[in-house]
Amino acid sequence: MPKMKIILLLLISIFAVGTGFAHDDLHKQIALATIEIKAHPDSFMLYLKRGELYYQHEEFDKAVKDFKFCFESQFYSVRLDLAIAKAYFSLEEYDRAITYLDHILATDGKHVMALRWKGHSLMKLQQFSAAGLNFENVISYTDKTCPENYLEASFAWQKSDEPDATEKAISTIKNGIANQGNLLIFHNTLLVIYAGENDFDKAVACQSNIIGLSNRKEFPYFKRAELLIKAGDFSAAKLDLVAARNAIKQLPSSRQGNTAVLELVSQIEKAERLISQNKTER
Repeated sequence: MPKMKIILLLLISIFAVGTGFAHDDLHKQIALATIEIKAHPDSFMLYLKRGELYYQHEEFDKAVKDFKFCFESQFYSVRLDLAIAKAYFSLEEYDRAITYLDHILATDGKHVMALRWKGHSLMKLQQFSAAGLNFENVISYTDKTCPENYLEASFAWQKSDEPDATEKAISTIKNGIANQGNLLIFHNTLLVIYAGENDFDKAVACQSNIIGLSNRKEFPYFKRAELLIKAGDFSAAKLDLVAARNAIKQLPSSRQGNTAVLELVSQIEKAERLISQNKTER
């Protein structure tokens, strides 16, 4: 058996064993919490603890049952509201999740976790504009933003029926670039938006940024060639196809022969034939 295959199988086995240990550990913790509850049946903190363990173990109905006991015991806290909201979200009961998230936001409108979970719940309910506002608030109120915050907000705006939805989606990603840096994921998102709007000039500009940020250039050059063909700029597209071929030639011979690169060569040849055909027709 090849060495790489043996290593892969070992890694899969280690992961599987690790996952099994994690579940076994949760089983033990749940069992211990249950014993504690039998000794102290009125302790809402023990029910909260076990409910959180059930949630981790993906036993969401049992988690909700324990969390409800806490509410019935007249115990209220942000931790409890967030815990039951997450459990209801996992049960696909998004309206109920929002009810508990709103409990938190009624007293702390800047609670980032509640805003984010509410945004995800609203996305599931296809209330995209409201979700976009929640995700924008996450960006505004969090101490440390991450790329995912901007991507979530942008995607919500793209899905919404706001008159300026596209502009909002683009603006959000541009803010992400300004605050997080020139990340490929941001430029790829802008590319999808511009291409979806058939704004090929801006899509080409995005792809140029992607080429500059990419270590391997063959695929990005081909992607820009495709965009240039759609824009009708066949001369520039042909130059990019040449650049893609040259980038392939600079790869190690072992990589030049892999399936993805061979398929790319085939796509380049098709694009070259398409350009020649258009020139002939003209």
